[in-house]
Amino acid sequence: MSMVMNEMVKIFQKEFDESWHAKQPLGLVSPYFPNTFNPSGGHDVAGPTMLNPNPQALTKFYTVERCFRDIDVGIVGLSHHLSYFEMLTFGACGFLQENREVVKEVVDKMAHLLFEVFRLERDKVFVAYFSGGKIASTFIPGPTDEELNIWRKHFQLHLIPVPGRRTFIYAAIEDWPAGPGFEIFYDRGDQFPETVRFIEIASINFYKYLNRSGSLHEAVNWAIGGGIGLERLAMIVQQAPTIYDIDIFQEIKKALDGRVNQEEMWLFRKSYNIVMDHLRAVIFILMDGQRVDSTPRGKILRRLMKRTASQLAYVNLLDESIIDTFYEKVTSIYECRFIQLREQRDSIVGTIKNFLTRELGGEVNE
Repeated sequence: MSMVMNEMVKIFQKEFDESWHAKQPLGLVSPYFPNTFNPSGGHDVAGPTMLNPNPQALTKFYTVERCFRDIDVGIVGLSHHLSYFEMLTFGACGFLQENREVVKEVVDKMAHLLFEVFRLERDKVFVAYFSGGKIASTFIPGPTDEELNIWRKHFQLHLIPVPGRRTFIYAAIEDWPAGPGFEIFYDRGDQFPETVRFIEIASINFYKYLNRSGSLHEAVNWAIGGGIGLERLAMIVQQAPTIYDIDIFQEIKKALDGRVNQEEMWLFRKSYNIVMDHLRAVIFILMDGQRVDSTPRGKILRRLMKRTASQLAYVNLLDESIIDTFYEKVTSIYECRFIQLREQRDSIVGTIKNFLTRELGGEVNE
């Protein structure tokens, strides 16, 4: 039996000794992203450190971060995209210009986790990186030979330079860290179509700059952060054909037992997958304290709940009992790490049901 997702979290956490600081997850409602939800991890450590104009002591950290990306909502349902996901995050920040060894340590840790801990095949992993070029009006140099040699130690010749702004993370956000990224892909083999064969499973971003008035300036303090997508890693480790076939979604699908036959499940799999993705996202967004309101995050939540209702109606499952059943399945999977799901059950379930009833003019079945 391959590792299940909750087991993978425990294994990840045990890989860090006392020299690394175990920080609490920031959660989805992040003060650093007031117009959306937390898109990745480490911002509450790296951001304030890099914004400090004075050299700061080295801090190494790790956490399991809850993330949501509104830009991916429209492409979930079939392959490997999710709107809500978890990220195994680790990194270091501070006056790294005088402590280059920590860069090597973070890359070494990523390699150890992927190849030794989670047993990914080395010859199926490759790295794409920003090779230098102009971002807006600023020329940003690519990695040095010294930095590339750190990667070559583990990833051999699988380095593929990919110029372009996509590998330059957060460059557009004013007064925020920015820097070139190394994106780590897994080759699932030629049995998969080209569009879903190569899956990004992790990245390491090397933040050396701050965006000030549209220009990038080298920061006094640097940060290097690694992140592994937990659900995508589970898809590889469990050899699941899609992300909706990993252990957690297999368990959530049991909410449909007795309601949907296998033929319908296959024919309308995208709709059922969207429902599982969106309801899971809604539950965790509500758990973290957001409600439907006039704020940018509140409007995102409203759209997400409307899409959920639309898909439930499409597959003729729009009734209150399905919300109860889905919630119980999500809770049974996650309450070992998030006891709040049990504690906030009535509030979260009531919010979802009231929204569906109000938005659909009382058409939700009792």
